[in-house]
Amino acid sequence: MKKLLLLLAIPMLLAGLVLPSPCHAAAASKRSVQISLPEGTDPEVVRDAGNKAVKDLVARFCSEPGGAVRRFAVLPFETDVDGNYFTNRVRDQLSVAGKPAGIELYTRMDEEWDRMLDEIGVGQKFEDTMDPATVQKFGKIAGVQGIVIGKVVSVTKEGSDAKVRLSFRALEVETGRQVWAGESAQYAKRDGSLLNQVERLGETDGFKKYWWIGASALAGLYVLSRVIRAISSATRPR
Repeated sequence: MKKLLLLLAIPMLLAGLVLPSPCHAAAASKRSVQISLPEGTDPEVVRDAGNKAVKDLVARFCSEPGGAVRRFAVLPFETDVDGNYFTNRVRDQLSVAGKPAGIELYTRMDEEWDRMLDEIGVGQKFEDTMDPATVQKFGKIAGVQGIVIGKVVSVTKEGSDAKVRLSFRALEVETGRQVWAGESAQYAKRDGSLLNQVERLGETDGFKKYWWIGASALAGLYVLSRVIRAISSATRPR
């Protein structure tokens, strides 16, 4: 009986791991001001252009980091698109490109982190709250030496192409001083090829999420089939 209950619990545990918490999803979505894209702009082209800008900014930042500050947390961008898309891309890029430069990324986005964001009102009075005294409040969070703040400066449509301008700054939490700042504007052209569309799909957060949901569902079906087989064997006349 214990073995049967354990087998039944596995699919539920898998589902719990891959499905996002509604509270955290809502908290994440309210942080940044989501900007509207110019009418007729292809969102995928905007992402492509913005990803180029993110890679450019992160590469420059990692090549000339701010002194002894080595452990950074990325705040939700002041302005962003598609559910904080570029905020997440900066986090992803920093987690990879930062390692060779000795830069670490703070990733523990818990209740303490959410309370701090609520206190400073990120996305509401961004420039007013990012003064040195406010930045220093992040020093209360263990392991955070610096924060990265940024925004989508502009998104423009040029024919079927798009241009995205991004900027971000790195600030030291101990002093509140700025240790790095940069801006990058990048173009992307629309590519309608099937291969390009498949590559874009694989990079989206939604695809990754549903891939894991599908994988866990298959695992759950497999476990369920084993349970049914075990029950059938147990009830079969000997």
